[in-house]
Amino acid sequence: MASLVATYRVQLGPDHGFDAATALVGHLAELGVSHLYASPVTEAVEGSTHGYDVVDHTSVRVELGGREGLHRLANELQGRGLGLVVDTVPNHASVAVPRANRQWWEMLQHGPDHPSARFFDVDWDAGGRVVLPILGEPLPAVMARGGVTVAGEPEPLLVVDGTELPLAPGTADLPLEELLAAQHYRLVHWRTPERNVRRFFTIDDLVAVRAEEPEVAAAVDAIPAALRDRGHLDGVRVDHVDGLADPGGYLHALRQRCGDAWIVVEKILAPDERVPRSWPVDGTTGYDFVRIVDHLFVDRAGMEPLTALWTEVAGDPRDFDEIRREARREVLAAGLAPDLDRLARVATGAVPERGVDACREALRDLTVEIGRYRTYLPEDDEGSAVIRAAAVRAMEHGSADPVDVTALVDAIVAPTSGAAETLRTRWQQLCAPVVAKGDEDRAFYRYHRLVALCEVGGEPGEFGIDVDAFHDDMLWRAANEPRSLLAGSTHDTKRSEDVRARLLVLSEVPGAWESLVGAVLGGLDPEVHPADAYLALQTAVGAWPLSAARLGAYCIKAAREASQRTTWTDPVPEYEDTLQRLARWLSEGEAAELIGRFAELVAPAGWRNSLGQVVLRCTGPGVPDIYQGCETWNLRLVDPDNRVGPDWDDLARAGARARTTDIDAAWPSSAAAGSGPNRPPGGAIKTALMTRLLALRRSRPASFLPAAGYEPLVISGPGSARALAYRRGDDVVVVVARHTADPDARWSGTELQLPEGSWHDALGPRPPRPGGNQPLGELLGPRSATVLVRV
Repeated sequence: MASLVATYRVQLGPDHGFDAATALVGHLAELGVSHLYASPVTEAVEGSTHGYDVVDHTSVRVELGGREGLHRLANELQGRGLGLVVDTVPNHASVAVPRANRQWWEMLQHGPDHPSARFFDVDWDAGGRVVLPILGEPLPAVMARGGVTVAGEPEPLLVVDGTELPLAPGTADLPLEELLAAQHYRLVHWRTPERNVRRFFTIDDLVAVRAEEPEVAAAVDAIPAALRDRGHLDGVRVDHVDGLADPGGYLHALRQRCGDAWIVVEKILAPDERVPRSWPVDGTTGYDFVRIVDHLFVDRAGMEPLTALWTEVAGDPRDFDEIRREARREVLAAGLAPDLDRLARVATGAVPERGVDACREALRDLTVEIGRYRTYLPEDDEGSAVIRAAAVRAMEHGSADPVDVTALVDAIVAPTSGAAETLRTRWQQLCAPVVAKGDEDRAFYRYHRLVALCEVGGEPGEFGIDVDAFHDDMLWRAANEPRSLLAGSTHDTKRSEDVRARLLVLSEVPGAWESLVGAVLGGLDPEVHPADAYLALQTAVGAWPLSAARLGAYCIKAAREASQRTTWTDPVPEYEDTLQRLARWLSEGEAAELIGRFAELVAPAGWRNSLGQVVLRCTGPGVPDIYQGCETWNLRLVDPDNRVGPDWDDLARAGARARTTDIDAAWPSSAAAGSGPNRPPGGAIKTALMTRLLALRRSRPASFLPAAGYEPLVISGPGSARALAYRRGDDVVVVVARHTADPDARWSGTELQLPEGSWHDALGPRPPRPGGNQPLGELLGPRSATVLVRV
């Protein structure tokens, strides 16, 4: 197993398979990472660009190069001293093409008594047949125009508008209406609210698999286990662990199958939450790190003016909690209504004295108020307190009878029957999609005070942290999760790390931002809602320069996610055309010059924020991750914008330039007015910084191993709040400045208490410094961060 230094995330797809990834190994080795961290390698829907729509967990995806291609990649990695981390998807599988998923096909053909039925979470008590919402219009209309036929030789099939479905044995010769009634599934219009299969969130084509069943878990883990047995696997990323009925049980089984492999879980944590101590994992995929680092670079002095400005523009005085509460209620009344109905029926078995309607209302109010993605009873030390706190809020803000809420909470927290156990499991599973769809897919696209904070795992209702809070978090990590992943960007982040880093500067210049807003939105098309325009303007500044096509596509996606003026299910073409006109006006029209000048103002501090965050990620307690292409500047937005692969040749050239880059000279200084978004400092500065920091991790492992610890260092003087410092191990000191937008800010009188010894700059050729109080300005020089090593 290669020693963990850093990971590099590669998105695999039909156009970038195993052989293409193999060709990158030399670049990754020169960059200094220790592991290639791959998106799912299992068989997926044909043409899938991401691989999470798995159709067969036991097979390596042919479009990527199959099992042989994967083994070639693993062998090349091992030959260069690198390891492989794979992404596994235990929560769901795709049924978009029914024949491609063998278990799904067999279940539809043979019904609930077939062994394959154990794979899927179907409520057979709700009608006795699988509800298939695949029709574009009601069934009678489809049949009237001949959209349902029986065809196929030698095996007859049901063909529904081009979708092939199996027929139950002995039913092929029945008249069509009788044939449909004889199947183990029922065809319905996709707008019909009926569902009896648990899904990934509200996506009908992604159905939940029952990983709580040992047979299913073994199939889900087949590829990681086989790779581990072959000596080709060092680590596993577990996707969407919150969807599982028994996350802890699944993870214990995975640990047994994969031995001492590095295991991290995709887990969204609330600010006061930690991964359950009983889980045999090394940590999370890093969204909690993204959140705390982003908040570290927020200037809390900007909260009041930015809040006032947002409230004025949006015409909405509500805080984020109120908007979040509204959004959660909406998703429970819409896409997740079938899941809530099923849960209400389960609840009547746990609390027989309560009716279905009363249970549904109480469960709705309780779920809306949950303070984190979900709880994990019975293995969750804090779960009972979290649920009871949610109940108090439910009684304050909801409409359910408090007696009903209390009865359900008691049954969930301390179940006394099998029905109550089932209620607890299914309610905990429901919480995660409610929070994900309500918060991140709706509320985050409605609340735009500072959109850099509206990130996966984020908490936009908060506004910055102080240095002590950051140190406290790092101390906890060093003591408890020293091998957790430290992320900056991922395939799911709503904005890349560099876009967020630039937008965080708005908190430092609220007056200049307000002036831009007034100048740009003062000429706003009256058909555009001001809140949407405010989001578009921040997006344009963060990703400047960007085309009207990119900005327009983003604006439409964001508005559909917000589900206020257009939606995914019912797009409003007239409003979306208005958003396209807005995008053209902002990126090419009269407003573009104003936005460009403002972006020039904030970009240098944004570049410095980015580099400072790289230093924290590469030296903090944990395993740094680099998302593909983010070793240079990356101004991508949420998918589909970030689905565009990087220019690998350009990255290789940046890597070559990085070897000779003078970091002091290339660092964007506060006086670098010319190094704005149109003329950013060369991307090689970011590559050079990562390369040297990762080389440092390799050369001084004792300072970065799990036992190295973390020690905050004292900075004193008038600028102390604008910088932080810490020591790793005995011989590495890290200093990072924040809030650097003010060109008049000076470090005069600000000092770092450097431990004893002779300290050399790890990033450039500077004279050594002795221990004791050292002027911070001299330690930093033209940079906003430095790393010192004791020799």
